[in-house]
Amino acid sequence: MKEDYDQIKSLFQNVMENTEAIWAPDKMEIDYIHIYTCGSVIRICENRGAQSAEITGVASSEKDGFRACQFAGICVAEYEKRKNKWETISVKMDITHAEGNFKSFIEKLPVHEQSLGWHKKIRLPAVSGELDSPFGKIPSAEEGLTEQEKILQSFYRYIFGIDTASFENVSQVLAENVMVIMEPFGMMDKRTFLQTIKLQRMTERFWIHPVLPEKVQVTKDEAKAYFLRLMGHGKRWLQFAPDNVKNVPVCGSYDVDFKRQGGEWKIIRMEYIYLGEEG
Repeated sequence: MKEDYDQIKSLFQNVMENTEAIWAPDKMEIDYIHIYTCGSVIRICENRGAQSAEITGVASSEKDGFRACQFAGICVAEYEKRKNKWETISVKMDITHAEGNFKSFIEKLPVHEQSLGWHKKIRLPAVSGELDSPFGKIPSAEEGLTEQEKILQSFYRYIFGIDTASFENVSQVLAENVMVIMEPFGMMDKRTFLQTIKLQRMTERFWIHPVLPEKVQVTKDEAKAYFLRLMGHGKRWLQFAPDNVKNVPVCGSYDVDFKRQGGEWKIIRMEYIYLGEEG
């Protein structure tokens, strides 16, 4: 199974490298570009595979003065195993945010508009939380993950759910007695959190929460994990300079406790900590 996961990861990495090449064909203008793959979930059943991931990237140029931008989006992909080799069947991607003063690069990105509501010429998102979730595509995945990897996938399902407004994905990974601590809302139980986050989600067309795991500690049926959130918060533009553009752009963190319930890892406590634009 590990070989299967590794093959799919390699296919997705190829997609990201090709994406960089498409967005940055003129290397004379761009001095630095890097795409972080975050929150990757891979589910496999027999010869079928499904994946979701969030991305955030940074591009900069020092020609004509220092310019930089940060962008982010969400991706889903489907795979099929043919003759013992995995092949990419489809990839869907939405670039949801891009901000900064590197205007000539931003103009090349297929960024969605941010205004709320529907209109006749709207470009609908390619990724559907209800139709493209790896957990929906492959409800019963084959075993092959470590406990740490299962915990990560549980949290990444939560992220996928809030960012695609598919709250069934969120509810599925929250324990019935979960406690969520998040400013400015304070401490919330499961019902309060779900109802609050739905209302807050309505204020923006897109949310994006790329996260990287900092640590995961497992003790029998309990676990603790700490995640770093990339991409800006609120005003999503982080202030880059030549000496920090290659640093990981962190703006917040999640301190999360998990408990194994019914064979699945559920979030029992979660605290979100906003680190500020300098974080």
